Formats: sequence, C-alpha cells, structure tokens
Amino acid sequence: MVSGYVNNHNNPDAYTNVMQGQVLLNGSQVPKIIWNQIKILIISNKDEFDIERDMLVTETLPKLQQYFLTQGIYVYFIDCNLNWNFDLSKNPYHILRYMKELKDAYQTSTGHFLLTFVGNKYGQIVLPIELSTIDFHNIKNSASDLGKDIKLLEEWYLLDDKLSPPMYKLKDPDENFSTIPSRSISTYDINSCENQEWNEAYFNLVDLFLSVLNEKSNMKSMHDIQLLSYVEMLFNYSIKLSPSGSMCILRQLDGLNEKSKGNESYIDLLPGGRLDKIRQEKLKRFRESIINKLSNNNDNKNDFKIEDNRTILNIPWKDNGEFQSDDSDYQRYLRTLNASIFLRIKSLNQHFNDLSILNHYKNSEQILYNEILVHLTYYSKYSSYTCLGFDYFINNNYSFKQWLTLANTTEHYPFMIFGSRASGKTLLCTKIVQYLLNSLEKNVSCIIRYFNLTTKSRNIVEIFSSICTQMCSFEHIPKLNNEQEINYIEYYQLVIENLSKIQKPFILMIDGIEEISPTTQHVSSIGFYQALLQLLPPKVYVILSVSRSVHLSPSYDIQIRETVERIEKENCLIELPFLSETITNEDLASYIKSELNSIQQNVNDSALQALSKCVYQQLDKQSYIFYLLRLVLHESYFSYLSQQKKQLNLTNLNIDEILNAYIDHCEQKFGRKICSFIFNYISSSQSAIAEIELLDILSCNNEFFLEYFSKDLPKHLRFPPSLWIAIKYILGPLLSERYFDLKVVICWSHSFIRRHMKQKYLKRVEDIRIAHRDIANYFLEAFIESKPLVDMNRNVQIRGDSGRRFILQQPLLYSETAYNYRRLGELWYQLMHSGDIDRLKEYTLCCFEYLLSKIHGLSIEQLLWEFDIICSNILDADVLLVQATIKNVTNIILNNPMLFAGEIILRLKNIKHRYSEHIESLYSQAYEWCELCGASVFVPLSSWLSTIPPMIITVLPCTDGAFKIAPTTFNQHVFCTTRHNEIAMYHIPSKKLVKKFTGHTELITSIRLTYNSKFLVSTSTDRTVKLFNLNSGDLENTYSIHQDEILCMTVSHNNEQIVTGSRDRFIVVIRLETGEVEHSIEQHTDAVTAIALTQDDTILISASRDQTIKRWTFRGMQLVNTIDIIGSPIRHMVISTDDTFIIVACDNTSVQVKSLVTGSDIHHLEGHSSEVTSLSVSHDSMCCYVGCSNAHIYVYNLRSRALLRKLSHHDSSVNDLYISTDDYFLFSAAENAIHVLNVKQQFNGFFADDSSSPTDSITALSISREGDVAIA
Repeated sequence: MVSGYVNNHNNPDAYTNVMQGQVLLNGSQVPKIIWNQIKILIISNKDEFDIERDMLVTETLPKLQQYFLTQGIYVYFIDCNLNWNFDLSKNPYHILRYMKELKDAYQTSTGHFLLTFVGNKYGQIVLPIELSTIDFHNIKNSASDLGKDIKLLEEWYLLDDKLSPPMYKLKDPDENFSTIPSRSISTYDINSCENQEWNEAYFNLVDLFLSVLNEKSNMKSMHDIQLLSYVEMLFNYSIKLSPSGSMCILRQLDGLNEKSKGNESYIDLLPGGRLDKIRQEKLKRFRESIINKLSNNNDNKNDFKIEDNRTILNIPWKDNGEFQSDDSDYQRYLRTLNASIFLRIKSLNQHFNDLSILNHYKNSEQILYNEILVHLTYYSKYSSYTCLGFDYFINNNYSFKQWLTLANTTEHYPFMIFGSRASGKTLLCTKIVQYLLNSLEKNVSCIIRYFNLTTKSRNIVEIFSSICTQMCSFEHIPKLNNEQEINYIEYYQLVIENLSKIQKPFILMIDGIEEISPTTQHVSSIGFYQALLQLLPPKVYVILSVSRSVHLSPSYDIQIRETVERIEKENCLIELPFLSETITNEDLASYIKSELNSIQQNVNDSALQALSKCVYQQLDKQSYIFYLLRLVLHESYFSYLSQQKKQLNLTNLNIDEILNAYIDHCEQKFGRKICSFIFNYISSSQSAIAEIELLDILSCNNEFFLEYFSKDLPKHLRFPPSLWIAIKYILGPLLSERYFDLKVVICWSHSFIRRHMKQKYLKRVEDIRIAHRDIANYFLEAFIESKPLVDMNRNVQIRGDSGRRFILQQPLLYSETAYNYRRLGELWYQLMHSGDIDRLKEYTLCCFEYLLSKIHGLSIEQLLWEFDIICSNILDADVLLVQATIKNVTNIILNNPMLFAGEIILRLKNIKHRYSEHIESLYSQAYEWCELCGASVFVPLSSWLSTIPPMIITVLPCTDGAFKIAPTTFNQHVFCTTRHNEIAMYHIPSKKLVKKFTGHTELITSIRLTYNSKFLVSTSTDRTVKLFNLNSGDLENTYSIHQDEILCMTVSHNNEQIVTGSRDRFIVVIRLETGEVEHSIEQHTDAVTAIALTQDDTILISASRDQTIKRWTFRGMQLVNTIDIIGSPIRHMVISTDDTFIIVACDNTSVQVKSLVTGSDIHHLEGHSSEVTSLSVSHDSMCCYVGCSNAHIYVYNLRSRALLRKLSHHDSSVNDLYISTDDYFLFSAAENAIHVLNVKQQFNGFFADDSSSPTDSITALSISREGDVAIA
C-alpha cells in the first residue's frame, strides 16, 4: 500500500460498504476520493531556482495540463515564490499557513502534492514561534554573555502567562507592520520601509539564535529548538502526511564555492562573503534525510518505488549563475528535469487510479459511487465537530425520544429540523445520524445527502433518482428496470416497505430539502416532496432539515405545507438554535476554551467565564449564535483585533460588524481594489469556483497587475499564489468548499455572506457585468493564447507571447466521452449576467453541441431548469423558441438523446428564417452533426411540425396601475405610469420593481425613451416635461413650456428635440438637454392629441380633436398640408415605420388608414365596435394592433385590412400598446397588469413555406430500401 493513501478499494466489499453506507459504522474508514485534480505546492529558496521555476510555468505545467485534459483533470502548481517578493522564511506564521495549504493539497490531490527543490544553499532560518521561559532566559543570558544586543529579543518575544505553562511568543510581523504584504500604489513606499525594518530585526534575531546555539550546543533545554529552513520544515511536514505524494529535486552545482562570482543566491554566505558553515552543515544533513525518507521500505507494495520521488542532478557551475540558452549541458539538464517531473506526476496519478476498484464498474456506477463517497466524506468531516447541546437533546428532548420509539416499532413521520441560515441544521443532522448508527444494529443501511454539495445534489429530481439508484445496491431489494420508464416515487416507497418487512434498519438524511429545487423547475417536484414527508414504516429513519420559511412561502404547494404542519403537530421536529436551557454555561466555557487553544489564544479562567456568560445571554436572541462564535474565535479575527489594539468582546455579537471586521482586515493588508477583484469573482460564480479557475481569471485581469505591481511588472503575468493563500487565510470561515465533478470548488459559506459581499463590492451594474464577463471569457478560452496588457500612462505595452497568461484550457468536451461539467455549469450563467445575450445564444442556448452535451452529460430536466432561470432574467424570442422546442421533444429524447438533432431539424426547418441568425445556426449545426455522426440518426428532409411558443410569456402585476408604457430597446425592462403620478420601472423576466421615478403632481400623459437610451422623457397634465437620467436614475431637468395640460409627446430620432402637443392647441419643439424653445405653433383649433415624426425626422405629423391631421416640415415647422377628411375628433394616431401610413382612431370608434405622402384615404380597419384606447403598428408595417375599452386587442393586417385575431387576455380596458422593435413582443397595459405576448408566430401570415407539409395526422410511414429516406 502507498503510504498516505487510504486504500480500502482492494477490499472486495469496499464498493458495497460505500453504496450501503456501512462504511460509516464504528471502526470503518471512508476510502479516499480519487479527485479530478492535482494540486502541487512548489517550494524552494527564493531566487535559487528561478530558471527551473520558469520552466515549470512555461513548459512542464502546460504539458501536464494538456496530457490530463482528456481525462478532465485539473493540474496546477502553487509556486510559493512566484511573483512574490517576500521570503517565506522570515515569518514563521506564514509557514503555518503553508502547512495548512500542504494538508489541503494532500487531501484533495490524486498523486503528488509537493515538489521541493534543494540545491547548494540551505536558506534562511525560520525563527521559533514559542520559547519556554527556561529557553528564553537561557538564550537571553547566553546572548548577553556573547555581547549580543538582547533588546530585540525582549521586544519581539513577549510572555504569554495565560498559557500553561507560560511561554514567550514571537509577535507576528504582519500585525506589527500592517502593510508588509500590501503592494498597492498608495502603500508602496510605506511597505518598502517596513520591509527593511523587519529584515534588520529578523537577521539580528537569527544571528543571535545561531550564535547562542552554536556556542551553547550542550545546553539540554535547547535541544528542541532546531532552527530549520522553511524548505526543510515544509518537506518534513509533507513526509508525515504522505511520502508518496512528496517529490524532491536535488540539484548539485559542481564547482560552486564561496569564491565563485555571483554566488549569493546559490550558496549560504556570511557578511563579507565567508561560507556559512552552520547552514552548510544543516544542508548536508537535510539532503541525507531526503534520501533516507524517500527510499523504499518493505511496507510499499504494488511495485511502487518511492525512491523515484527524488531526482538527483549534477551540473557544472557558471559564474554569476549565467546559464546560457546555447549551453548544451544546461539544456540537457532542463530537458531531463522537465521529463522527470512530468513522468513522475503522470505515473503516480495513474498508480492511484489503478488501485481503485472502480475500474471494474460501468461509468454510471462509477459516477454514483463517487457521488455517494463525496457525501460520506463530508459527513465524516462534520461528525468530528462539537455540537453544543447535543447530549442534552439526545437524553432529554421529548420529541426526539418519542419519534425514535415510534420509528422502532410503528408508522411515523420523518424527523424534521427547522432553523434559519447558519443555525446549525447541517451539524445536528449529521450528529443525529451518527447517534443512530451507533445505536442501531450492525446491518443498518444509510444514505446521506447534503444539498448543493455536488453538481448532482442541486435539484430534487436528481437527488431522488440518485437515492433510488443507490437503494438498488441494497440486499433483498428489487432492482430498477432501466428499459422501462422509471417511477422513482413508487420505487422509493417499495424499497422502504421491503426494508421494514425484513427488519433491516435504514437511515436517510437529506440536509436542506427546501432548497433542492427552484419553483420554476420543468419537472414537478411536488410528488418528490410528498414522498419524503409521508408516513414511514417501522425501522425507517428519515431525517430532513428545512428552513422555517417552508411554512410561509406561497411557492410551496399547499399539500406540502399541510404535511409539514401535521408533522409539527405530531411533534416530530426540533427547532434551532438550541435554547439556553439545553446548554450549560460550563459546556459553553469548555467549548470556547477548546477553540481558543486550537488557535493558540488563551485567556484566564475569570475572563473565560465572562466570555461564556456573554454568549450564554445571547443564546435565545441570535439565530446563528454558534456561527458568530465560530467567526470570532478564529485566528484571523484575533489578528484583526491585535492590529486594531482591541480585546475580544462577545457582548451583543453582530453579523454585519463581524463580517466588516474580516473585510477591513483584508483591505488593510492588501488594499480594497485587489480584494474586490477576488471577492467579486467568488460572488459572481454560479455556485462556487475552483481555485485554479480563480487564479487563472485573476491572471487575466490587467487592472490587478497595474495596481499590485506599481513599479515593474513580473516576467510572467500570473497572479501570485502566495497572495491568494494569504487572503484565503484571512477570510477563513467566510469561505466554504463544494465538490463539483470531483473537483474542489470554493464559495461563500452562507448566502447572506454572498449577499453582503455583493452589496459592498458589486453595487454598480458595470462592475457586475465585468465580473461575469471575465469568468465567461475564461470558460470560452478567450485568452488561452495571450492577452495584451497596455497602459500608455506607464508606457507599458505587452503583447504576443509576452502577454501569455498560462491558463488552463476549458473545452466543452474533454474527449468524445468526457464532458467539461464546469463549463456546462458556469458558462450560461456567466453570459446571462454579463448582459451579452448574443454570446449567450451563440455559445450555449443556440449551440447544438452545448445543448446535446447538457442533455446527454447532465439531464434534460437540468437544461430546462436553466432555461427557466434564463427566461426569468432575459426576454428573447430565440431563447423562448428553443425552450419551447426542447419542452415539446422532452419525452422523445429523454431515453435517446441521439434523436435530438432530428427533432431540431424537423421543428425549425420552416421557421428558422423568421428568427435571428442564431436559430439558423442552430439548425445548421444540427444538420452537420447528423452528417458527421457515426451512428444511424433520423434526418427529416421535409418538415410537418413547427414549434410555436406560448403566446402569453409573462404578466407583470402592477398594484399601482399601468397606464402608459415604454419598454427598453432590448425588451428587458418596461416603464409604466401609475395612478399615483409616478413612473415605475420593472424588470420584465423577473417581474421585479426596479425603481420608481417621481416628480409629477398630476396625471402623466406620455412617456418616451430617447433612442440612445440615455433619458426617459415624460409629460403630464401638470403642464411640465420631465427628463430623467437612466444611468443615475435622477431627475435631470424639468421644463415648463405650456400654459395648459400636455396631452402628447415624441422625441426626435437624433435625440436632440422633444415635441409636445397640449390642450390649448399648441405644438412646441424644444431642445432636449436644455429645454430651449425652438418653435411654438398654434394652428389647430382644438386640443392636439397625437404627434409623430418620420424615421428621418423630416416630417412631423400632428392630430387633433379638430378632426384634422397636419403635416409639417420638422426643420422650420412649415405646414405642408392638412388632412381634413376624418369626420370625427381624433383620439390616437401612429405612423408606420416605413413612413407610408397614418393610422388614426377617432371618437366614433373608427380606425382609419391614410397615406402619409398624399393624405388620401386608403381604408378603414373594421371588426371592433368599442371605444379605441390605444394603437400600435408592427415595425415591418404589416400589422396594426388596436386596443379597446372592452378589454380586447384586435390585430389587423394593415395592408389587406383583414382581422387576423382578437386577443382577450385582459379583463379591463386596454390602456396602452407597444410592439417591440423586432416585432417579437407585444406589450399591453391594463388596469393593474402589463401582459407580454410573443406575437412572432401567431399572426403576420406566419405559415410554413413548404406547401407539401401535411396538416393532418400521419397515417403511414415507409422507409426506402437504402434506409436513407423516409416517406410519411
């Protein structure tokens, strides 16, 4: 067995134990996950291996990433010295940080996790963090005897008398010098001074320690003070974790000595250029220990040679370390080194994979096994945590004891745990399962699921189906028949009944059931919820955690809420957090002391009692008191307190104050701008982001490099891994891990933290779009080759290969059988929120390969769920068409995704040309896929089916009324006037009220958006025109230009003029941005009710209650002619977009069509009889929409005057109509609602172009002998 690797896979029962959850029983150990990632820390002395480390970045890593790409494995190096100016040796607290990073890499890497370079130099000594009182005084006295200055020792090592026994502790330099890690422009000079000051103190302290230990080597009490280099410390720590994952390169520069030129970075020297014999002796022992530790022993099996983890290479020294590119010996050395590292990492990963028992199982079984193993591993982690009040709960809680008694003998309900966010539901769920496992018989079976922990635990359908599939592995249980349509609910009920009959205890735990599925999901989740909440037979123990909001939210089915209420009446629940009566002050004090000890912070007993009392008093007041306690009892928070010269105070803990303390601490260390880059990318990920993804995206952020490297840019444009580690260390418990596609991804630990970060750093729409755009570009491989960095202010121009960022490839398909689930999961979300609808359609929603990958690699339910989310964020006709198409073919392709291409061709063939180029492209891609597909697929040559999306897309409830409306250019928002004389702005897809614009005091009669979308213009009977800035939302100007009520208004297409018409017969033209009156004309004899401009702004048309229409030259406002053959006062008027027709609606209910050029009568639109309240004309000038007081909308063909359709979706008078510029959507406003209709395929003479397409049912089908043509 390979050391450090838990190889339970060789046990033939390992698979069964995992599948049945029996691996959780006492004495068993959960097998290690075979992760799809290799994370390797690179450590070496600073500046000693620059050329080798360059090679790792430019050659070794890209080669490894390319090799493992087809397997879907992330490979990345964490080079501690890359673009990092600080020597890790000089701060021992940083070494502790890297030890944590090493442990993390060991736990989440498959194969190597450390690569160490050791040369001719031992390196700087790491100062001890703690000294016993005896050691401190011995060192102090000895140093004094040797004539050393002991002031620094006394200044930097302070007595901590709260420890038992008391110890002298080194002050953290980061706390003493707050800007040492900061590299921002504003702190650069202070940073340099503080660095210099600490360097002097550090070298003097090291000299003092080495001198004392060298002179007093026989002093017994000081034998434990080893004074090692950071390289040796981290290597030794990695060996303790796993020798098999630790690789070391031993390089010997032959001929190098203290007299060699330019040897400072390659050998240990004392001041004056003398050889440092103490360090050289340490180096000799270190190299010997490496060879001993990386040598085979009898415990290693499976032909694993651990000595292959060390490579010894000798090269001749060149003066000044100037190894030339044409030096054949050195080039041979680099090639050997590159090959050695590549082959060793490759072979060890393969070795670990070969050990896995999964090699003997199908792909679907491997996926399920890994899914289960991730949840069990997470359970094992949580089960080791302390749950305050749990013992009291088990022994004294009547509800739980009664439930457990019933569960053992009779029918009962699941046990439910209620609680708000961060109240401890996950921990209590885990602890209850742990208690049940310890209490029940050995043959218990157990299934564990944590919501959103993996990609397959994010919706109820996949959770439930994976649970049922796992149940198949249980003994004496009927198997699922994959050839028939599976009813998972019936199967679940059958299994639990069977388990109960054979007296086999079964535990099912699902943490977070209310979050498993959004309410918009295509597949109804009601049945699954009801199945989980139903009465259970004896010996079946179901534990569910749920938010209290399940009672209150109207989105939950009434039956579910009633079932939950019944469970509550049956007393089968517990509500968190635990009250003060369940937790003693002594338990609390013990917990606080334990947490403080774990971070080496100590308080005396009286202070401890005071702290625990403060927390105890808040137990019944704070819903997430224990999470707050976790935040304040973290080393990062103590570091903040130390820097602020504050003491720990647990009185009135406040989540916002604590979160801001963490954020302030981070900003003080590294600057707000640098922190914002990192925080924004984490906040903008759909659910979570992988570490390598974050580092890659940050490496493509030019603003970061210009901010952080304020003087000289680095050789390689890579984000410093050590900077990320430092920030990650400070954030601590604010971050959490998830596991997607067997990759570790990070996110904010709770949704309220994400919300807090967004409110603080992502206030501006532009910032939101930039963050999502950057992530989208990464998954689209936009900068895979290079990204230029240009800053003319600093005279910086980096292009071509110099701008290479060395980022990981993110193809849609890793291979023919392996999908990139990270790209499938993130790309649509990032493009949607970046506001780039065209790219969203091009690369995801209208990309055939993407859609097929989603259906085949994940599920059609997942795809439709994402379409629902997208359609709740954007309004787009192409998207609605594809969504409707996929919904229509769901049952056809559910069991055979290979039919998808044929269905796309069939249903889009006759309508594709009516939509954008994206639909045409989707059709073409489907056709090409069929031609290239190796298998036989159905390709329709003619089409008899077309997708018609639902007409009513959405209804926006407007509680304050909806009268005049104006949608934005891209149909994502709509403005409407209200009965309170306000203008409300709604986001159409989500139906959210975004903003209200106020200022008018009377009825608003007209609203218009300028054509550049900069301003919203409104007029009112209060006789004013108001101009609102849409970027700021502020009232820009108010113009009082009329003496009477303003009834109508329009804006010129060049966005320079506003034209208004009023009750007192005036037409006024003003400058838009200044309000300067250009023309004021009174020619009508009654109120001016409508005005319009031709597309080129040359002709102005006005209509009036004087029963006339007047045509004016807009430049100069000269009257051209008057149309006076109307015969009734005009209420409304519009002109067609092709400037051909004038359409007017009159008091006598007539709708008349006139020629705009001649003024002659063309025809009347007849079919309605009620009062006309609004008019709108399609932009292709084909359809006229007439809104009436009888709540109907009449759709006419403008040219043939045929009544195409009567729409009756409103229940009150239609107040206003607006057709979108692309003619896809009709917006109609009634009393308290705005309806959005998809009218593209409903009328306009929209029929199939293929006259041979059948309209009746297909009665016969014949296939040609060649098998290439089917005739229906």
